Amino acid sequence: MRRCQAMVVLFLFLGSGCASPQAGRPSSWLESFRAGKGLLEADVVQLDVALLERPAADKFINGDLWSFTAEQVVALERRTVVDQNGFRVGVLVGMPPGAFQELLTSERSCINPRRRIVPSGKVAGQTLGSPVADCRFTVFQGATPLEFRLQDVQFILDVTAFPTEDGRTRLQFTPKVQYGEVTREIQPAPDRTGFTMQMERPSKSFPDAGWEVTLAPSEFLVIGTREDRPESFGYQAFMQEEASPPVQRLLVIRTARAAGPDEAATPTLEDMARSNSALPLAIQATLSARAMRQ
Repeated sequence: MRRCQAMVVLFLFLGSGCASPQAGRPSSWLESFRAGKGLLEADVVQLDVALLERPAADKFINGDLWSFTAEQVVALERRTVVDQNGFRVGVLVGMPPGAFQELLTSERSCINPRRRIVPSGKVAGQTLGSPVADCRFTVFQGATPLEFRLQDVQFILDVTAFPTEDGRTRLQFTPKVQYGEVTREIQPAPDRTGFTMQMERPSKSFPDAGWEVTLAPSEFLVIGTREDRPESFGYQAFMQEEASPPVQRLLVIRTARAAGPDEAATPTLEDMARSNSALPLAIQATLSARAMRQ
């Protein structure tokens, strides 16, 4: 438990936390944080993502959390469609609240944290929870709502990252679903030396229901749903009412970019200790434990 707390505290304060490719948590998070963003190529973006899972109708992720966020990060002309489709999007302002930090340090609440290295302009699909056996939902892409009923549904947000000239990252989000059974198709291999088996599921993408957010490396982006939109894509994606007990999820994202020649490397725990006398107790405890082992 102590090791888990130390690792996720790093996520909070170094901006490099929920780690690893799709396989899960790495064996040595500290080494990856020490390496920092300087190892990234200039045309790639590091996405650190996590899903926070709480009981459905949780007071914090449905209410208190949003008093610490700026929801104006979504362009004015896109806010209506974001709201209609049951999404709630914001960037945390200032120091993350304690309750948010506690959720990120909890193995029970912070499920499947991972790090993704994404080339600029390439799509990275982010699943939003477990597959749903049978689901009805509505998507607004214009004046007329589109209603769907699908089986074996996996809700996804396709994320496309674009580095900006001022060091931030522009993120495009597109709602998407995969559904039905996996299909298998034999196709010629790219080098024409044989054949390969392609396995995929049917999918539907909704680009006109998407939005953009521009995120600085030090910022947390949170994406959740609205309790008053039970028929919407966002509600069905983040709420799992068939679970016992029902649960609700919140997506958390931070980004990192390649360091320029004049930028300092990502600080270590010791660097933070020297520069900040008011470190949270979890970091202080980690440093003390490490000092005793040395």
